[in-house]
Amino acid sequence: MPQFIRLRPEYKCHESEQKVATLLERLPDHWIVVWGYYYKGPRGVAREGDFLVFNPDAGVLVLEAKGGVLRRNKKTGEWNTYNRTAPDAQLFREIQGVRDIFARAGGAYKMVVKGVLACPDLFIRGDYNEYQGLPRELIMDRKDLENFEPKMEKNLGHIMKLGAAEAEKLFRKAFVSDEEISVDPKSVKETDKYLTKLINSKVTRVLNHLIHNRQFVVKGAPGSGKSWMALGLARIWAGRRRERGGSVLVICYNRALRNKLKVIAEKMEQGGQARKGKITVKLWEDIARDLYNKNGLDYVVPDEQEARNQFYESQLPLTLEGMVAQGKILPEYDCLIVDEAQDHDTEFPIHGTNGPGWWSIYFSMLKEGASSRIAILYDSDQRPSFRRGGMNGFDVEKLYSTLQANPVRLNLYESYRYTMNIFNYLIKIKATSSKIRTMNLTPASDLPAGEPVVEKVLKHHLIPKYLDDTIADLLKRKVCYPEEIMIIANSFSKNRRLLPSGTMGGAKINNGLFPERNKILYISANKVKGLETKVAFLVGYDADYVNDEQQCQSLFIGASRARQILHVVFTK
Repeated sequence: MPQFIRLRPEYKCHESEQKVATLLERLPDHWIVVWGYYYKGPRGVAREGDFLVFNPDAGVLVLEAKGGVLRRNKKTGEWNTYNRTAPDAQLFREIQGVRDIFARAGGAYKMVVKGVLACPDLFIRGDYNEYQGLPRELIMDRKDLENFEPKMEKNLGHIMKLGAAEAEKLFRKAFVSDEEISVDPKSVKETDKYLTKLINSKVTRVLNHLIHNRQFVVKGAPGSGKSWMALGLARIWAGRRRERGGSVLVICYNRALRNKLKVIAEKMEQGGQARKGKITVKLWEDIARDLYNKNGLDYVVPDEQEARNQFYESQLPLTLEGMVAQGKILPEYDCLIVDEAQDHDTEFPIHGTNGPGWWSIYFSMLKEGASSRIAILYDSDQRPSFRRGGMNGFDVEKLYSTLQANPVRLNLYESYRYTMNIFNYLIKIKATSSKIRTMNLTPASDLPAGEPVVEKVLKHHLIPKYLDDTIADLLKRKVCYPEEIMIIANSFSKNRRLLPSGTMGGAKINNGLFPERNKILYISANKVKGLETKVAFLVGYDADYVNDEQQCQSLFIGASRARQILHVVFTK
């Protein structure tokens, strides 16, 4: 089977392409098939092509897949194709476009490039020189596709002037090289739409089947759609009570995730998706501060580190638990949704009267307590080992036993957020560290291949220039907007402060906790959980990170934020 380079999302592929691809699977292992590519047509307009079949010993054959039976109206001359386009004219544009790409890659007139119309539903009887006015050599019917190798050899001839190794190098540089090919903006845009559609349809299917349940305990792998499900439940629960609406409290641990969910919740309310209901998104610390203020206490976090630890680990939780025991926390919400629940302690530092640990406080804020509508979304394996209580600080079984409305338990194993190349990179990082205990990562069956992950090892002072040049190129070719780029710094390295303040690639740097319009977000890996981005640059990691457990964890968290384009820049 040849090496397949799939650049077109599944939903963009016609049935005829699927049939051709199945027949091409019979080709030799050293051949390369590119499925879905982009070229510039007349007047510089970006266009799509179907297949490129590369034989290192002969050249490239361009295939334009055509379903059904090609027909031409003898009276009008029109074809039964989309937009009545003459198929030979379309094919010649594609051939010229591919030749232009080779010319830009430094291989003008070196690579043999020809093309045919691939028609898997067509059977041409007899030995004719033409079919429907088209030269027979421009058409491969079903029999020709089943006997592809000799037909391709006859089409290309023996005029290749490049050696096999040199020809493959040129082909990879033009179409599939890891570093030399430029990212295609249209391909990135289509893939992003596809990934969004994929994860949205998955979450919608799950919610449609289980929405009549009152309580959920959901364990999900990275990229499995936990936050999407949290927002979907918030929207549905806020709109359940048509007379007055339901009040939904969404709690998270991470400030960046809080900011993201709050923006989306506000858009839901403004768009009427929550009907008369109210969606409130809060950080755990927002809740603590509010409860202090309502009970006439000053919420003051000490500056000195030891005193700060004492405040968070003892004084704060014990004070809040005292409020619960004395009935000083008034229930004001109908529903509770907790995203990244593994970061909310069940064991430490308090035992609780209404629930385990911090959940005693959360349940006290609900009108029906532990019988309310509650959704807990977690992955205990993603809880950092350095957090208070360690990996054992969250006990889902103890929490589950506290819920009183027969909660449904779900396991979301498949990842939908990433392209296959990024997913495979996460598997590679996971294999280097025993402390990355995420669920057995399983990719969705139809993830697109996407762009290759780029790894660089540079000296400290060269990294800003590399980032500046690469980002400037991405922005210039409109692959993404500045707010779709994150520069994620390692939280556990002396090299994490790598960027000067100001701009990068011509765009301003945002040192906050949430993307801002026309600004690139620069954030540390320990603050980025819950966020995602189209393009991510990871910096500040040592080249020998495999010997450092904390760097492995930080690298995994950072890499799992990228949906499509990932650059990992190691420091020498």
